[in-house]
Amino acid sequence: MIAYIKGYKYQLAEPYTAMTGIKGYRVSDRWIELYEDGKLVLDTGFAWDGSSGPTWDNNTDKQSSAEHDAFCRLIRFGKLPRKLKAAVDKRYYNKCIEDGMWKIKAGWRYKALQKVGSYVLPSSRKKIHYAP
Repeated sequence: MIAYIKGYKYQLAEPYTAMTGIKGYRVSDRWIELYEDGKLVLDTGFAWDGSSGPTWDNNTDKQSSAEHDAFCRLIRFGKLPRKLKAAVDKRYYNKCIEDGMWKIKAGWRYKALQKVGSYVLPSSRKKIHYAP
């Protein structure tokens, strides 16, 4: 039997590291390491689904969406407090602009993230499927 999860668009082919400014936490899981100084390391194999909503992905949101998904996953699984969602959303906005996204477009996405918070709830965990 095989267990798998649907719904991911992208998977890292090599590790990704960024200084996020989200400090004071030391947590990890199989693919994610967050250090107290704000350094985030996503390991090879980390999978994410890109930016959500009625939008398209491009190179100005690949890093920001990977980081955002990693933080949301840590919140969803109780490894980070839910109160960090606002800082994580703001990090997404700033990283999009840093990577070349128009400020107005990044602003629209940021406002959408602020309105939708259910993706950090435990009930938003992706379902595990099985095949014989």
